[in-house]
Amino acid sequence: CTFGAILVAYIFAVIYGIDSIKEFALPMMIGVISGTYSTIFLAGPLWVMWKTRNGRTGYEH
Repeated sequence: CTFGAILVAYIFAVIYGIDSIKEFALPMMIGVISGTYSTIFLAGPLWVMWKTRNGRTGYEH
């Protein structure tokens, strides 16, 4: 939803030549893409590792 709104604003800024919005929307899209990547590919696997390790102390009996 956020990415779509930023993308629409960026497309209109490019079409109508509005530099102030265009200069702001491009870094926002990059931030949204990197945040999405982090959420999907980093936070998910780390959460699974943490949940599967939760009951163990690290010592084998």
